[in-house]
Amino acid sequence: MGYEVSLVNSNFRFKVSKCAKAYGKLKALQESQNETQRIAWSIPLPADLPAVFTDNGYNVEKRGGYWVVTSREGKWRYDERMWEALAEFVEDGRFLHFVGEDGEHFLIVFHGGKTRHFDGEIIFSGSEKMLADLKEDEFTAAETERQHCVDSAIFNLIQDIVPSYGQVSDWDDLWDMSIIGEIRDEIFEWLKEKKVLTDDDEQAFYPFREVEDGETPNG
Repeated sequence: MGYEVSLVNSNFRFKVSKCAKAYGKLKALQESQNETQRIAWSIPLPADLPAVFTDNGYNVEKRGGYWVVTSREGKWRYDERMWEALAEFVEDGRFLHFVGEDGEHFLIVFHGGKTRHFDGEIIFSGSEKMLADLKEDEFTAAETERQHCVDSAIFNLIQDIVPSYGQVSDWDDLWDMSIIGEIRDEIFEWLKEKKVLTDDDEQAFYPFREVEDGETPNG
């Protein structure tokens, strides 16, 4: 049981020179907890601060005068209380970005000797507009039904005129959209020539969407 959490991104680092003092604070905090509060803690507390990080699933590397968090995997245990206790020793602007097993994202930010917890979601720049544009390009149920009606009528007409066409073994060859599209275009042009329809009727005759090069994806 427990909630699995992974580190997505981080700029967190901790001064090696502050490790002993910070570890002392953590140890005092653990010892001050009652039995219920101490359930998530490892007892006894690991030997030093890097070992405490490792105990909570963090991988750390020593780079110059700092311990740097590089990744995290595993159950969420006493992480929140650990970071709150260490906050006074952490530089402002350091952060840890996590994602839980359910896909929920959250952020711990250090500022003024305290931590702030933010819940949120990932939004890629421009994605909302792109998804909105894609949604606009989707055909409605009525438009899809109209397309099917026209294509099926042309397909059935070909079979009525040339019965052997219906004997083709490969269904993909039988339902050739390029042929059906050519016939559909000819029918529409003929109807325009006879002044039954106009260019304004093209969408109603056979729903389509314009693509960037000016061609339609349906004909």
